[in-house]
Amino acid sequence: MSTTKRINQKKVDQIGYQRGRWAIYLFLAIVVVCQLLPFYLAINASMKPQTDMSSTLMPRLHDIAWDNWTAAITDGQILHSVVNSVIVTVCTTLIVCVVGAAAAYPLARRATRFNKVISALILATMMGAAAEYSCAAVHDACQSGWR
Repeated sequence: MSTTKRINQKKVDQIGYQRGRWAIYLFLAIVVVCQLLPFYLAINASMKPQTDMSSTLMPRLHDIAWDNWTAAITDGQILHSVVNSVIVTVCTTLIVCVVGAAAAYPLARRATRFNKVISALILATMMGAAAEYSCAAVHDACQSGWR
């Protein structure tokens, strides 16, 4: 193969790689938008007055209804709920880290015939919890009238 053909092939490979990379970035951008859109819609709806039933995606910056936020903080005791969530999150994270490190050390240092089985059980437990959470969330949404 001549030098010119090798250089041309390298350029073609590089262009194909760059196209594939842009496709991955486009996919990731779509995923990010899908993940952040509900938060944006919730914040946008909370800034509207209670009498406004429009479904516009653009926020109304000229008349933001701060009454909704103050009612959530004072009447709904949202700060109390946030503090409770932080306490539970910190405690759970610490427990998971300590138990995970205590379980990972012997699995990494000792080679036994049960290592693969135990690792598979740990992975299955993590996947099962995620599937259970997803099913419970869909069930709750359907029970509350969301369709």
